[in-house]
Amino acid sequence: MDWKRLVRFVLLGSSDLERYAIPLVRVSLGMFFAISGANKLFVASSRRSMYETLVQARVPVPHLLTYFVSAIEIVGGWLVNEAKIEPKTVQGLLRHSKFARRPPLLEGRFESRQERRKSSCPQGRSLAS
Repeated sequence: MDWKRLVRFVLLGSSDLERYAIPLVRVSLGMFFAISGANKLFVASSRRSMYETLVQARVPVPHLLTYFVSAIEIVGGWLVNEAKIEPKTVQGLLRHSKFARRPPLLEGRFESRQERRKSSCPQGRSLAS
C-alpha cells in the first residue's frame, strides 16, 4: 500500500470525489427525515411520545398534529432525496408552521438584557454610574 498517497488523500481530499459529496449529503438528510417521520407515524411508542410532548407544550390539536408532522417529515425526506427541495425548506416548514410557536409554558420566562440589568441594579441607579 502506498502510505504517502493514502495520507495525502485523507488530508487533502480528492477533486475526483467532490461531485459525490452533495448527493451523498442530500440522500443522507432525506433518509433521516423520512425514517424519523415513519418512526413517529408507524411505531406506537414513538407516536405516543410525540403526542405527549405536544400536549406538554400545549400545542393545539395535538392528536392531529402528531400525524401531520410525521407525514410532513416523510414527504419532506422524499422530496429532499428527489432533489425537489432543499433540506432547509423542510426545516422551515416544520419550524414556521402555524402551530409551531413558543409554548405557553415558556412565555414570560425570558427577559431582555436591559430588563435583567434593571432588575439587578438598586432602585434609581444605572450601570453607567
